[in-house]
Amino acid sequence: MTETTQDIILRGKLMWPKLFKPEPTYGRFETNLLLDADNLKIAQENGLRIKKNEEWGTLFEGYDGSYVKSERNSVSRDGKPIEAPDVYTAKVQPITKEIGIGNGTDATVKSMVKTLDMTGKFMSPAVAMQKHKGYGLYLKAVMIRNLVPYGSDESKDFVEEDGSFVISDDQKKTFDFVQGDDLPFDPE
Repeated sequence: MTETTQDIILRGKLMWPKLFKPEPTYGRFETNLLLDADNLKIAQENGLRIKKNEEWGTLFEGYDGSYVKSERNSVSRDGKPIEAPDVYTAKVQPITKEIGIGNGTDATVKSMVKTLDMTGKFMSPAVAMQKHKGYGLYLKAVMIRNLVPYGSDESKDFVEEDGSFVISDDQKKTFDFVQGDDLPFDPE
């Protein structure tokens, strides 16, 4: 039997992320993950829907503007609210309080690829590319690896430690961390 979903983890730079509150027009949590050459190759090999923004490609060295969008609705079809995706620090500490995440933030995004079409029939990567320009992505979790703060909020409470950003000890009291063994990312 063919597997109908698979998880994929990509690294890149976030552009206009909506992780704690859904974007207002369509009511979705979303990431636009700008991909370097290595992660672009992974996305292509997995038949993902890749978009391109030439302007974004000029902002960061090593990026040509290729990105993938990963989304999650904030309301189910029957009107029930859907929780926001999990967001973690680089040390795999879950963050439940909203922080401002700016463009260019280095992140790892875990998404789910659904290989079924709307009728429930398996859709190969070739068919997905032909009919839909690739598979779409369902947003599951995000790890903030190097925060670029947006605005002047609690984002300033992240401090660099060994090349990754974590929350300073005196600021931990302002954040609500979730504890658990079932985290979607492994600490590095």
